[in-house]
Amino acid sequence: MMINHINQVFSSEDEIFKYHFPDNPVVPGILPVAAFCKEMADKSVDFINLKNLFFYQFIRPDENIKYSQERNKISATVSGKLCFSFFLDYSGKDEKCESGRALFSSSLFSLPLRKPEFWFLPKTVYVDEISNSANCHLDIKSLQHESDYLQKFHYASLLILVEAMGNLALVLQHQQKNMLTESDYVFARFGELTFSPNIEHINSPVFIETQVTRFGSIMCWNAWAYSEGEKLLWINDAISIKRKENDVG
Repeated sequence: MMINHINQVFSSEDEIFKYHFPDNPVVPGILPVAAFCKEMADKSVDFINLKNLFFYQFIRPDENIKYSQERNKISATVSGKLCFSFFLDYSGKDEKCESGRALFSSSLFSLPLRKPEFWFLPKTVYVDEISNSANCHLDIKSLQHESDYLQKFHYASLLILVEAMGNLALVLQHQQKNMLTESDYVFARFGELTFSPNIEHINSPVFIETQVTRFGSIMCWNAWAYSEGEKLLWINDAISIKRKENDVG
């Protein structure tokens, strides 16, 4: 079955475009993905599982995004050009589910590598240089209060967590020897992005961890989030790439 009646526009007046990115406004890729999930995904399941989520090109403010669905494949286009696609699944059982993780023994002062309003990380994060991993706790409720410009968007907490996970990857790359990291990295692909539909209503602190498996202009990473010891969100086989003017986003 094909569905072609879902549309979305992000206004250029939205404050988020002051931070993503200054003088080059780009819709954060997670926002239109979350907008679709809010409208069409089954919220009665334990997890919403997105597989092979690819971002092909930027979406700009004021552009009309048209979503279509054929069986379990979802695509989004602007002016007939494909912007992103993924496969929607509800069997997101984590075979390696754990009850939570501990903070690493080594800590690092994390200077914002993006605009502070789009950084979302605490001043101190914890790192394990052997596994190229970093983790921290996030107070989602406080971050939403501090970032009130996000309140109008569906699944704002999902955006905060995914961006914070990507920012942890930037922290890890930045501390690599002779590796200067700037803010010009964007998401290009998630092999798997799985989250609880209840992510909108999380009030307790959330523990997040990111592990980078490849550094450089193409950065590969995995990430996990827990709330009260329960798995809330996980990302496998993520790819972030250095942004160019007309690159993916």
